[in-house]
Amino acid sequence: MLTAVRERAIAEQEYTLQLLPQLLCIYLCPDFDCNYCRLVGRGYDAKPIHSGIGQRNLLRQFRKPQLGMLKAAMKNHCGLDCEKSCLYVGDAREDEEAARRASIEFSRQRCVARSF
Repeated sequence: MLTAVRERAIAEQEYTLQLLPQLLCIYLCPDFDCNYCRLVGRGYDAKPIHSGIGQRNLLRQFRKPQLGMLKAAMKNHCGLDCEKSCLYVGDAREDEEAARRASIEFSRQRCVARSF
């Protein structure tokens, strides 16, 4: 069951990349234990963001509104000093709080439901 949830989450993000060609990639963590945080991008399979399975202190950093995934994205794409060139798009209060904590501009977007 959990594998199906993970696969559906990745499929949803791949669909989002099709809808928004200006996005390079999407970071997601579809399980609450943060053991399956992934980067979904154009032209390659979803890949792990970290290898911290079982490292509770590390993994808590990857749940919003903590900044683990956001910092990973910033480091991978524009260095840790890119607050002025980043835009955090989300639909939840936790997204907005994470953006505020990182001093990054935030845009609230409504989720669009789609069956996969």
